[in-house]
Amino acid sequence: MPKPYSKLPADTRSVGISTRTRSALPRFCEATLAYPPLPRFLLLVAFEWGSQRHYVESVRDPGPERSDPLYVDILKYHWTEENQHTKVDVLEIAKLARTMSPRELTAAFEGVQGLAGLVAETFVGQVDQELATFESAAGRSLAERERETLHEALLRSMEAIWAEVAMTHPSFKQVALELSKEGAAKLGIA
Repeated sequence: MPKPYSKLPADTRSVGISTRTRSALPRFCEATLAYPPLPRFLLLVAFEWGSQRHYVESVRDPGPERSDPLYVDILKYHWTEENQHTKVDVLEIAKLARTMSPRELTAAFEGVQGLAGLVAETFVGQVDQELATFESAAGRSLAERERETLHEALLRSMEAIWAEVAMTHPSFKQVALELSKEGAAKLGIA
């Protein structure tokens, strides 16, 4: 089976993946693939709906402040792509769910929680990268208190943008509840 990370270019720093991140990618992929397909599809579709929601709430229906038109176009096309992904993912989720017992469906949400924990770990790593980039661009090191404050703010922001927006999307909540009310409750969905 080909490894999903094997097609990364040899030098990916130009796209924001440092040597440290690149070396962790195989471990992240292996840990993710250790989970059954249903939890992986559930988390993936949540993130895709979260990405769409981000576009709708921040760009498509903007307030008085307008974003750069090129940025708006890029996000619009990304929204279209994510919309196609969610349709296919929901079909795959339904196909997988048809073969599972109610107990197995409920257990799949424990897998979603486990995968969400893996993603949360990547947020911490990404925040560390963001701080290193800031220090490099600013040409100075942050004081320890500054670093801690900024680290915490960036981490909360990333969690809110990705995890909370995704897991609270109405379509994700509907799919979760249709699969297993007990399982959805593990994610705080009632």
